[in-house]
Amino acid sequence: MVINEAEELSRAYLNYLSLDPASSAILDETRTNPETCALSVIIPCYNVEQQIERCVTSVLTQFDPDKMELILVNDGSTDRTGELLEPYRGMDGVTVIDQENRGLAGARNSGLRIAGGQYFFFLDSDDYLLPDTLDPMLLAAIEADADIVEAKIQYLPKGTEEIHVDEDAGAACIAVSPYILSGYAWGKMLKRTLFEGLRFPEGYWFEDSVMSWLVYPKAQKAYYYPKRVVCYCENDQGIMAASEEGNPKVIDSWWITEQMHRDYLTLEYPMTEEFYQIVLRQIAINCTRMKALADEARVAVFQLTTAWYNRYFADQYKKTAQLSIIEKALRIGRFDLYERACEVVGGKG
Repeated sequence: MVINEAEELSRAYLNYLSLDPASSAILDETRTNPETCALSVIIPCYNVEQQIERCVTSVLTQFDPDKMELILVNDGSTDRTGELLEPYRGMDGVTVIDQENRGLAGARNSGLRIAGGQYFFFLDSDDYLLPDTLDPMLLAAIEADADIVEAKIQYLPKGTEEIHVDEDAGAACIAVSPYILSGYAWGKMLKRTLFEGLRFPEGYWFEDSVMSWLVYPKAQKAYYYPKRVVCYCENDQGIMAASEEGNPKVIDSWWITEQMHRDYLTLEYPMTEEFYQIVLRQIAINCTRMKALADEARVAVFQLTTAWYNRYFADQYKKTAQLSIIEKALRIGRFDLYERACEVVGGKG
């Protein structure tokens, strides 16, 4: 592999702004936790004293310990989150884990390490389940023998009162390609086999990138569940808000792209048209996330992206007009065209 001086300088500059975590999603060892129930609900908890009781209650009110388990991971919280989790410790089917702070990925990985479900369901602790939704979604996944089932989401803007949405309980799953699903891990029934040999890469923002890059390619049967299950609560303290403010940690979007591609090659996944489209859309997402960074940082990311793209994907072509403009910009090294094309694609993370 030939790396030119401009590429080396760009990498050094970006590492100065925000160090590459260089954390693989490939497990070093095989998990030994056996399958013991139908569903493991995993909730990472960090400094959510205002929301955690609402979140946990939304699960327990529709929780069946005969076929489900709830794993609560206190990820080194410095507020009252740990104290508020104590009453759940020892409840039938509930496990509370306390650990030093390892971030969202590290908390999820701790849950995966002990999870016994046939399916995994990740729920963020500032969100909550709508009533009478968990079991019907699980049954739909089991009946379809699905690898992935993604539900509709109820969005709750900041400052909005809690809402309840009445929908038909017996909504049927719709077969889809996994590549059209959202890139988020939460709000999905995920068959445990999808995570064999995999974990969430730690130390990054955007750890959910593992889904599109490494989890979805393993899925043979993916479905969309046309019923709202999770209420997603808008958070103005979240990563997307920080990205818009120009936090250099957003460079993780590029670092994790490189790492997920390295893992993809290590696992010897095939090059497919669907995967190549993921690559182009990831490039657009990276550009969109970094639009608040200084020109020098955005140009450095572009230089690394151009070198990477031409090294691994120069023989690929996409007929979609918008994506083909990104291809052209990378092939001829046009930064201005690249930024305009990525804005048109409107990549969202």
